[in-house]
Amino acid sequence: MVQKTLWIQKFNHLKGKIWHLPVVGPLLAKVKKRIDFMPLFYWSRFNNMLRTKTFLTGPPNSEIRRSSNVGGKGFRILFINHYFDQDIDAIIDANTRHQILVMPHHEIRFLAVKHFEKKMPFDFMRRYNDSDMVPLRNAYRKDLVKLVDTIYKFFPFDIVVATSVLLFWIRELMSEIQSRQIPFVMIDKEGTISPYFFNKFTDDIKRMGFVTCDHILVWSQSQAKFWELAGGKPETIHLIGQQRSDFWSKPEKWGKKDAMGLGLRNEAPLLVFYSFFKDAYIPKHLYDSGEVRWDRIFDDSHRVIFQIAKKYPRWDVVIKTHPQQIHDLPGIRNMIKEQSLPNVYLATGPQLSRNLNIHADVICGFQTTALIEAMIIRERPIIYLFWGDAQKWSDQILPFHNSGAVTVATSPDDLYQKLEKALNAPYSPLSPEQISKRKSFIDDYFWNPDGHVSERTLLKLEEIVQDSQRKMTKGQQPGI
Repeated sequence: MVQKTLWIQKFNHLKGKIWHLPVVGPLLAKVKKRIDFMPLFYWSRFNNMLRTKTFLTGPPNSEIRRSSNVGGKGFRILFINHYFDQDIDAIIDANTRHQILVMPHHEIRFLAVKHFEKKMPFDFMRRYNDSDMVPLRNAYRKDLVKLVDTIYKFFPFDIVVATSVLLFWIRELMSEIQSRQIPFVMIDKEGTISPYFFNKFTDDIKRMGFVTCDHILVWSQSQAKFWELAGGKPETIHLIGQQRSDFWSKPEKWGKKDAMGLGLRNEAPLLVFYSFFKDAYIPKHLYDSGEVRWDRIFDDSHRVIFQIAKKYPRWDVVIKTHPQQIHDLPGIRNMIKEQSLPNVYLATGPQLSRNLNIHADVICGFQTTALIEAMIIRERPIIYLFWGDAQKWSDQILPFHNSGAVTVATSPDDLYQKLEKALNAPYSPLSPEQISKRKSFIDDYFWNPDGHVSERTLLKLEEIVQDSQRKMTKGQQPGI
């Protein structure tokens, strides 16, 4: 069984690498349009895993993990994992009573694509309720019924937790779960909502009636306000905090630098650069029109990082990409290959950022939650990129630039100079004012990161399940 599991892990890893090759990916996509094998592949694999009770522990988002019921009478939680690994890990770590099944979102998304692909690409949010979508939604719902039945037969869950109600493939699933008298909860992992999206999209979301989940768990007061404006009922929105922030309060769980598998030198100081989407927090129509783009700041900052790495070979430099930054990866890999610097490393996936934040001596990035998380752990230079369209659109993005909590670089030359200063004095203490500014900025986005957020989450989920079961009419059974 162990050998079989390892073989499947290696196969999935190889399949992922092949899929993202410049030629193979588009070719497979064309084949997929003629032979709908991907949903079938994932459907059969998932059914087989449930039937044989084989739980893979391979790459993130390609496995099903189960947490044992380690004491007392608990309940069963089904997590739909959409790039939610760190928060789920924190909840599993805090769990002492309940059973947890983690389902990769691919299984559901591929079913949805099977039915909706003839209408793609289109704005699902705005067209999902249109009359011509009804037959497609109904057909998708029929497949979902089979999938939910299969899961429930093996794992009769009491509650379902997902990270969003705005994903096109989640809508019918949420409705199907609720029709079975089982609560559907959103733990919103996008706690950093830019001013543009806060001001422009709450009315749209409310008008389209998207917020139909039973409860919403949020990181901050501003996030709670967003979902209230988007149509959520105040009594169903709960301020909990960020689950993965518990990690920062548990140094016994912090991995060593060499445990990250990047080949970093234990004795070398570490610069971590957080790469980013070229359209991060930019509406698609504005990016496509060229009105607002981060392409310039992306290209400039990556070039400067390589210049710094070349000048300071005693420093290890890690370029950390976003877990969903798939389309940029080939270009970044090519840059690293062309520069051929032995002290530059690439880190991908959802798990490494927290350990990189622990070990980094200097951090650099743009519009990422990782910069706020870095403020929680300890004092060190954090350099923020702010030039080009970032300055033009400054009032519509996360306000790192006027927070007073970071060092702001306003041009490529300024970035180079400020990185040099930081690398030459990485352990200089922060001023009392900057320490205060960082605490204030953290509080704006991460409510009470006290190491017990996941415990509060589990208590709230338990309360929701108990309340749901009390409200059932006599004779009703969930899941049927």
